[in-house]
Amino acid sequence: MKNIKHLLAWTGLLAASLLLVGCGSQKARPATSSPVKSSVKQSKKAKSQSSHQSARQKQTSQKPASPQKTSRQSGQHGKGAAASSKSVKMEPVIKKIRAYLTKYAGNSAVSVEFIDLSNNRRQSVGVNENTGMYAASCAKLPVAAYTQYLVQSGKLSYSSKLTYTSAADDTPNHMVKGGTGVLQNQNPEGKQYSVQTLLEDAMVHSDNAASNQLLYHLCNKDQASFNAFLNKIAGISSYSKTMTTLQAARVMAYLHSQNGPVNQYLSATDWKSEKIGTLPVRVDHKIGINGAINNDVGYVYAKKPFVLAIFTNGWSNDQIAAVAQKIYDLAE
Repeated sequence: MKNIKHLLAWTGLLAASLLLVGCGSQKARPATSSPVKSSVKQSKKAKSQSSHQSARQKQTSQKPASPQKTSRQSGQHGKGAAASSKSVKMEPVIKKIRAYLTKYAGNSAVSVEFIDLSNNRRQSVGVNENTGMYAASCAKLPVAAYTQYLVQSGKLSYSSKLTYTSAADDTPNHMVKGGTGVLQNQNPEGKQYSVQTLLEDAMVHSDNAASNQLLYHLCNKDQASFNAFLNKIAGISSYSKTMTTLQAARVMAYLHSQNGPVNQYLSATDWKSEKIGTLPVRVDHKIGINGAINNDVGYVYAKKPFVLAIFTNGWSNDQIAAVAQKIYDLAE
């Protein structure tokens, strides 16, 4: 009997000890969430945690890290970051021009697009730049760009001869019959003119007849190819004399990159000292005038080169020149 009592006492003591160990183990579990020095310890403790705690830890591990500077922000890592840092350097100028142009927001009489071409940044800013407006003779720029493309791709030569035909004055999207230029006064019907002569007359004198010949013989001969070309360089789905300043500026940027004779022709235009041409540096530009329509698109050889397109309805040359000067000052 005495032995039985001892056995019961020993059994009770053992049960109490086990109970205390279990309670102590439960109290110790929250400590597994605190940092440990060894990945081995983390692994062992992770195995001993409940499924609820494991799921909670998994959710925590999937949370995004706290914000840190990326290479785009710091500009300290990789070639891509170097390009990004250049963009950041130009950003204040873009902001200044954007702030200046907001005064014309909602004004349907004016559209402006600025493209920075310094160090291949090609940042741009504009106002009403996606609004289609009548381009007038600025619509000769796509014709010139496509002509140079044909020459540079080996499909044509500047010395190639085209036979003048009055039918070109009725081709789709032709320039107004007559208008500016000298070709119409030369009794040209049936005569042959080189591509270079027509291109020069169209750019220097804004010759409507010369531009129409290029449009008729080259562009409209394969309209699908012409439109595909324009879509690639400027986002123009089909050729039209209605353009946006964004499209016109892109065409001018492409023309300059071709490094063909058109650059020199636009620098020597009969209107070289008007509108954007009043800036104190070389400007290759193409004006467009028709009634109240008064436009200009130019490549400006500033310290930080840029393209500027300004389309207006009812503006004077001086008003356009004033906008060009302000943007030039901000870009410098």
